[in-house]
Amino acid sequence: MDNTRQSTDVLADSERLARTAADYFREHKLVVVASRVRLIEWLLDFFDEYELPPPLLVLGDATGAPIPDRAFQLQIPGNSVAQWRRNLEEQLLAPDAGLVALLDAYDPQRQAVVFTPPLNHGHKELLKRRCIAWRRPQWAQYEDKVVSDAFWQRAGVTGLRSVITDLSLAGLGQAFEECDEGHGVVVSGDSSYGVLSGGTGVARARTTAELPNVLEFLEGRCRQVRVSPFVEGIACTTHGMVLQKETAVYRPVEGINLRESGTRFPFTGCSTYWTPPERESEFIREIVRKVGDRLREEAGYLGSYGVDGIVTEHGFRPTEINARMGGFIVNGGPAEGVPLDLVNAMVMEGEESGIDAAALERTMIDGFRRIDLIKLFLPAQPDFPGGAVQDVALHYTSGSYVVSGADEPADVHVRRITTPVGATLVLEFPDRPFYRNRTLGNFAVSALKSASRIMGITLPDYSYPQDISPRGTGE
Repeated sequence: MDNTRQSTDVLADSERLARTAADYFREHKLVVVASRVRLIEWLLDFFDEYELPPPLLVLGDATGAPIPDRAFQLQIPGNSVAQWRRNLEEQLLAPDAGLVALLDAYDPQRQAVVFTPPLNHGHKELLKRRCIAWRRPQWAQYEDKVVSDAFWQRAGVTGLRSVITDLSLAGLGQAFEECDEGHGVVVSGDSSYGVLSGGTGVARARTTAELPNVLEFLEGRCRQVRVSPFVEGIACTTHGMVLQKETAVYRPVEGINLRESGTRFPFTGCSTYWTPPERESEFIREIVRKVGDRLREEAGYLGSYGVDGIVTEHGFRPTEINARMGGFIVNGGPAEGVPLDLVNAMVMEGEESGIDAAALERTMIDGFRRIDLIKLFLPAQPDFPGGAVQDVALHYTSGSYVVSGADEPADVHVRRITTPVGATLVLEFPDRPFYRNRTLGNFAVSALKSASRIMGITLPDYSYPQDISPRGTGE
């Protein structure tokens, strides 16, 4: 099929998917709980384009978002993402009188449906109305890192060798001796106190002498841990969607986990500029499809999911399941025109008439190819001292970044934003030929070093692995 024909077919797929979602939500009053500016922007644009009745927005600290007349803003304190989510959940379970009055004026018969980000616990009802795309407890359990190894076996997938142990120095020491292959171990916490994401529950110990640091880092965050050998490679995530009879799988993308002092792995986002070699990518997609099919078979799972893993020189090894929409594909999805969050909500509710798995797969893969701006997010803790920090535009030359001159293009913008849980650095990488087919993580490390010096801020000494060329699938 030539490129023109392919583009025409993908556009038709995209339009059908968008029309299907529009037709469904035309018949349902919608209450949207949101804090992400991008989600609010595309959602309002989508409803306007298809002339749908505008939803009622319940905003959680959505600084910088467009605020329509029909909206209610929550004030949600919290010094961490987990605490912020818990406080949001409490306010949704017990809304104040002002929010209740606004809701009842908008929806006096209480027939509207509530669309909300996945909370720590599943709720069929929030704000005294039915939820859609709510977090089913039997699905959320698959995100617990201590259960994934048994799942890989049931799904017929080869994972890393690992040991499950209690969070104690003795347990960690014994597991280290069993798992170390010469480069130390990676310790991942369970979900006993809530799902740990963004690298907040993962640490590396290169020697047994570093185990007390791992214990201190994880204490209070989990009860059990999974200990596995540290293997060198590029973190990789692959998204998909489980439908009632089929599973759509998109293509692998780089998951950018920086290395902080060699022991922590803060997650900053994903990049489509790099993907594993074609043979390895197809092997990974086969694994992810097996996982999706098994989730449906075991738990009746429906909706978006993802599989994280590592591309090593010996091939891909899965490490964990994200039984929800991943952060990279929320807010409308990478494929322009497809309201992926709304499509996902429909699929989760069993309302998938008109949603074709193959069309969704083609559309998303094509959308990944056309992304021309990658944003990475790095929480800065503690907050930057000294008040305001100037944004910087950097130009890449001779293997490093310098301030862009008046006649030079900016190859990365580094911005400081304020979120409900503290300051965050945002790195925006426009598509450049030298980014394509190369891991973006090393560029991010270089950009952060230059930006921290120019901005006058102190950041940890981050590093990142070199590109890996797999010699095979490891089967």
